[in-house]
Amino acid sequence: VVPANAFSKKVRGSTMTAKVRLGLLCFLPAMLSLMQIYTTFFKPENFVTMEIAMQDPMGQNATQVWESTPSQTKEWAMEQTGWILNLASVMFCMLIFEPGADRDLCICWVVIFIIWTFVWY
Repeated sequence: VVPANAFSKKVRGSTMTAKVRLGLLCFLPAMLSLMQIYTTFFKPENFVTMEIAMQDPMGQNATQVWESTPSQTKEWAMEQTGWILNLASVMFCMLIFEPGADRDLCICWVVIFIIWTFVWY
């Protein structure tokens, strides 16, 4: 069954749930983008800190590990910043140009986190 007006545009809700959803959808991509940009430009050695804990639980100097990392590997580590910025720009553009897609974007975040759980672990 097709609705009478199948081409009607979605609108953003005005309930408290819709406002919280909008806040989270603005906060998550902004936070991830800022964290990645900061790490890439100001503290690139933070890209190796998790691996350091796995290599030597007593800890190593992250700066020394980063300096000894091959340049191709450094590029691969910092490439995730581009992916995060890409994801954030899609989210922001959908929030601006598709105001009724808030619920769908929340579902998208859940799917992203579930998929990354399998990738990470």
